[in-house]
Amino acid sequence: MKLFRLSLVIFSFLSLGVRAQFDTNSNKLSVPTGKAITEPRIDNVKGNPNMFKDWSKGSVSLAGETGSYTNLDLMYDQVKDKLYFKSGADKLEFTKPVRAFTIAEGSAIHTFKSGFPGIEKNDQYTMYEVLTDGNIKLLKKVTKDIITTKGYNEVTEMRFDSRIKYYVLDGQTIYEIKPNKKGVAAAIAEKGLKATEQFNANLPLKNEADLVAFFTKL
Repeated sequence: MKLFRLSLVIFSFLSLGVRAQFDTNSNKLSVPTGKAITEPRIDNVKGNPNMFKDWSKGSVSLAGETGSYTNLDLMYDQVKDKLYFKSGADKLEFTKPVRAFTIAEGSAIHTFKSGFPGIEKNDQYTMYEVLTDGNIKLLKKVTKDIITTKGYNEVTEMRFDSRIKYYVLDGQTIYEIKPNKKGVAAAIAEKGLKATEQFNANLPLKNEADLVAFFTKL
């Protein structure tokens, strides 16, 4: 009986070791550690504080860890700039700072990263969507706030309002850029953006899609 119990202990230990080795080799981690959150109830506010209305699949990399957690149900709060994950029926907060994450929107995958230089109110923990990831990066930041407006018959209503800003990361220098021709021209003239040749090609520069296409060529 003692020999049988000892064998079980050894087998269990070896099984755990194999599992850990597999996770390390595959660069994928198991379920992350999370903590429960208490959210104040917000009534009578139109819109959604999150990037998407429902949970979306994605992967997460945390500070101080190698590898990533995959196939998680994620929700990104753009008011608080916080990422949450679901475990069972619980909405949990990560216990370590989020270094990077991806989140799906149908067949499209959005990539977010932190760790960039500070600008305005943004710091190293601020999450940006990475639109282009070359030597010169194009970043996007969506911030939501609750605003109060007066509608018909002077009825006051509250809603979530989105503010979108775009930033260029050139080396260790970060600055805002407007998604139009004047914005790119200002970046070239005032910030030293090396894009004169591409700019002179008269590529369309009227919206985010045009800006992404432009920076992809840099």
